Amino acid sequence: MPKITNLAPNVKTNRLPTIGGDSQAEVVEANQGIAPESDKGALLTHAMKFENPDAKPMFSVVLIDDPAHPISDEVLSHLPFALSFAVDAVRDDAHMVAARYRKAGFEVLMLTNLPFGANATDVEVAFGAYARAIPEAVAVLDLGANGFLRGPSTATQIAGIMSDKGYGLITPSKGLNSAQKAAMREGVPAALVFRELDEDGEKPSVIRRYLDRAAFRAAQEGSVIMLGHTRADTIEALVTWALEDRAASVAIAPVSAVLLAQ
Repeated sequence: MPKITNLAPNVKTNRLPTIGGDSQAEVVEANQGIAPESDKGALLTHAMKFENPDAKPMFSVVLIDDPAHPISDEVLSHLPFALSFAVDAVRDDAHMVAARYRKAGFEVLMLTNLPFGANATDVEVAFGAYARAIPEAVAVLDLGANGFLRGPSTATQIAGIMSDKGYGLITPSKGLNSAQKAAMREGVPAALVFRELDEDGEKPSVIRRYLDRAAFRAAQEGSVIMLGHTRADTIEALVTWALEDRAASVAIAPVSAVLLAQ
């Protein structure tokens, strides 16, 4: 893997308060469940600081944390660009994993997975549990299988919950993009994934070609979101590509910046 240097000076990282603590107030919050958000909502409250003085097209990458391919502390502490990490909210260690990314200065998203046959009450309970597991999530990553696509009523309910909490929404581009439309009707900032980087285990050279195409798309549309996983090949491709000319044409941004521009 190439040497990691500061390739994203417009993003302020490693400046977040330490996650955790044992103050009485924090213990009370944990016992009550969902950590309170400010009046600004989750997206604005937990967004990384981002500056784009040259008004370049925004280029965001969300990586799904894969337990089979963890990022070492050494690599995580030296990543030079504004990646965002999605964590499966039903994992037993979701809170710990998300807190690690937050402590390192990165944004986190909750990857949702509603239980099969969930009714309206189940949806409410599930999202309460997700928010407790990942209290500093800026957005929801919904891949469609067990989320918005269950039906119009479920989509409307989920969108309402997200609107109340101030989350953003990221979804793949599928069919009529009903999840995005339901969210936007409720005032939820929502954006679509342009392409997945490593769905078929692509090698770094192929991933870099995908990134080049995405940069071209960002120049056309103003922003783009790519989705991948915490695979070594994916990280290597991102680090290498960030040193190339095409990367200089875009502003590598946290996903919150793209959502807030919608």
